[in-house]
Amino acid sequence: MKYALILLTTFIFLQPFGQAAKKRQYGVTFHYSPVVNQVMMMDQMACVDQAFCLEGMVEEGDLKGKAFLERYLKFRQEILAKRKKGRAEELFSSYDYAMNDFLYRKSLEAKTLNELLFLLKGKIADADIQFLKDLFAFFGPKLKVMLKESEIFSSKADILKKSYKKDKGERVIKKLQRFLKLPSRQHYPIYLIWGQQGKAAEVRFNEGSLFLFYNPVTQAQEVNLPGVMAPLAEWMVVQMEVAKKSTYSQQFKKFCALGPKVKWVHQIQRPIAVVWGKMTFAYERDRKKFDSMAQWSSHPWVNTFSKLLYPLTVKTVKDRQDIGGDYLYRAGQLCGEVAALSKLLAQ
Repeated sequence: MKYALILLTTFIFLQPFGQAAKKRQYGVTFHYSPVVNQVMMMDQMACVDQAFCLEGMVEEGDLKGKAFLERYLKFRQEILAKRKKGRAEELFSSYDYAMNDFLYRKSLEAKTLNELLFLLKGKIADADIQFLKDLFAFFGPKLKVMLKESEIFSSKADILKKSYKKDKGERVIKKLQRFLKLPSRQHYPIYLIWGQQGKAAEVRFNEGSLFLFYNPVTQAQEVNLPGVMAPLAEWMVVQMEVAKKSTYSQQFKKFCALGPKVKWVHQIQRPIAVVWGKMTFAYERDRKKFDSMAQWSSHPWVNTFSKLLYPLTVKTVKDRQDIGGDYLYRAGQLCGEVAALSKLLAQ
């Protein structure tokens, strides 16, 4: 009896830890969250990001609606002003700048808007919590329409989860993790978000998550694994350590200085993402049909340089090397040769 009591007590004591362990996730996961979608819908309606602005949501003469959006925009700007300044680590995007947005962070934790407001207590003033409650109530009918459209992403997330394992996505990403020397037990959550009609699918990195914006009416067919792999690969490149990104940039630029002619993000970061997220993925899926000379990007430099970078990457992996060896030196040499050739042809 005493032994049974000890076992029972141990079980009760350890059960919460066991439950917590089960909740801990690793690897790539796919999600649809109504709360996250509604927060990001509001961001679009208030034009928090001018490049990602959903206009016409308030009718002319609707002073109350206009006042709501103006106050929300100010509220969001105050939050974003406290974040680390966005910058590039030489030729690679900064990861840290996309952190410290507690509204997004809490929306990722919440299952309902009411739960989100509860989680925000102590983070913002009670008056701001009441404002957010009134804001979502006021725009509720419009949000409801967009949210209804976005519900298709719930099933899309389930399809992506199965496809990721079945169609070699997981295999490619695990190889990329080793190549980039990233921790193996890392979580890479991907969220599907409602996007605007008439705009190309958008990608955002925020709060340790990858957000993919699609319009569920016109772009639902684009929500597939081939469309996800390149943004996922680039997101992983961004997560390399700051010091390493700086070192790798210097190694590359030692032999290749493209300057402002090619935007920094397109010089090496995007080609690496294309090599892994598009080319390597296509090869793993169907080696017989794979054509390294196909078009892999609409950007001329990214498309051309990715094709040159691919065989170097294959050889590097085959030799059991990673990005930390002479890979960036050799990539820089390739880049320099192409740049020199283009100058000769231009003469």
